[in-house]
Amino acid sequence: MSEEHFLPAGLGEYKDCPTLKDRVCAKCNTKIGDELEVQFLRVGPIGFMRWIVGLRGRKGNSPSPFLRGAAKTKAVVALGRLKGFDFDVALESKPGTRDCEPMAQIILKHDILGYRPFPVFDGMTKESFAAQLDEEGFRNAQPVHAFAHPSERARVEEIASVLKAKMGPQWAQTPIDMQEIGVEATMTVTPQLFYREIAKIAFHYMLTFCPSLQGDEPEFKFMREYIWNGVGRRPVQEMKEQVFTNFDRGERPTYWSQLLYLIRENGVITAYVQLFAGPQYLPFPYRVDIGADPRKLILPPERIGHQFVILTPGDKNNQVGEMVDAQLVQKIIPVIRTGRLIH
Repeated sequence: MSEEHFLPAGLGEYKDCPTLKDRVCAKCNTKIGDELEVQFLRVGPIGFMRWIVGLRGRKGNSPSPFLRGAAKTKAVVALGRLKGFDFDVALESKPGTRDCEPMAQIILKHDILGYRPFPVFDGMTKESFAAQLDEEGFRNAQPVHAFAHPSERARVEEIASVLKAKMGPQWAQTPIDMQEIGVEATMTVTPQLFYREIAKIAFHYMLTFCPSLQGDEPEFKFMREYIWNGVGRRPVQEMKEQVFTNFDRGERPTYWSQLLYLIRENGVITAYVQLFAGPQYLPFPYRVDIGADPRKLILPPERIGHQFVILTPGDKNNQVGEMVDAQLVQKIIPVIRTGRLIH
């Protein structure tokens, strides 16, 4: 059997947080983790937020989500308009910050389609760039600008050599002053893999804090099959509103936090998963319908909630924060007041 972190280790390790023991076999845990977590943690909204917050993995920083995709999913593309430019520029941020700078790229102008930045991703070749240009109809477009670190210039020039029109003097260093701009990021996920990982987090959280449940009960068969291979109805729904009362009132956590919450009531078990709620960003949570409650006795409702507060996101040992009890004080959802957060 495997000792399982119900929150993937890539989301940090937290003081006082238990692990799930004697519920998941090691071979299955490795298989499902490799299948779901690589994409979940490295690209898409979770990979993007891990990078912005500065969460490391056990082996250090993950590859930049702006430079590399994962599990056949595209890298994050962040675009912003720098002062003095007539077109958007592809940007990347430094880990643990919102400070951006232009990434290596070639800006093309099409007579009909207009300006388009083409980031130079890790692993890009002349052949793959040419195929992208043909697919998007930019092979005959005019290069109008380019960005590259001096160490990247030779590689970017080689990739740009497939263009029919040649680059002019735009390689001159372009000084960019510190400025505040709006940035729009486009993130891609494979929905089935993404939702299966959310379901796994909720299911393993339930098994960790409801020790009377084994996980192999027939009521959870559909949940196990969905997590394992994605078959059947999807038990995960992204909410369109906040379910934590103080968030709905406009309050925010003092620190970046992951929140998990479980309700056993009226014969069913429901969980809520909200990742990277923080002072500058408040995503909607996911509701996970885990299934019918196997217990036969009529018992009072049971509610379990925890807040995983990120205090030192760049810790080299991945010990990033603390787990805080977030017990319910209202009928449906917990109130996690800003003043009650750690420190």
